Amino acid sequence: MKIMKLKINIKLLRSIIETDFFLIAGRLKQKNCYLKSAVLLGAKNKATYSLEVFELIKSIKQLIRLIQFLKSSTKSNLCIYSSNDQFVGLIISFLKENPSSVSIKVLSNLVKIKGNSNVTQALLALDKPLFESNKMIKKLFDENIPLIYKINPKIELSHGVYKMFNDISNFKKLVFLIIVISQVTL
Repeated sequence: MKIMKLKINIKLLRSIIETDFFLIAGRLKQKNCYLKSAVLLGAKNKATYSLEVFELIKSIKQLIRLIQFLKSSTKSNLCIYSSNDQFVGLIISFLKENPSSVSIKVLSNLVKIKGNSNVTQALLALDKPLFESNKMIKKLFDENIPLIYKINPKIELSHGVYKMFNDISNFKKLVFLIIVISQVTL
């Protein structure tokens, strides 16, 4: 059992490295605990930052446990939100080809999200800061969506919300994330 866990952890770490999931390119306004180091590329001082790998793996494992919890529930629903229409189309086409045991809805607008007290629901918000105020969090909690997981490169308070510091605008990172979700929901 320990050998199998070690092999899975090594595969996860290798996948993170191969998909550049631990790198963020661009300018970040402030240093934080998620960043390990920066390398300046080109004359315009655009930097590539490497993320703290242990923090990143911890965040990925939190996402995996959230999805496993949904999978173990008798009635569950995972809503994936992205403001990028290309991402929405890619996720929908991937999910059509690879059915999962968890009901997954892909949304480009949060107005369409509706809660159901008989169903365990979670929201995975990609690619942009979702909550500029606590009103949206309160609305989601009122709609009976208590499990919220955000992935974006903005430093923000995340009260009652899981957070992964990363930039999903890179296509390889999105594909990695979709594959992780599909493997967990098999």
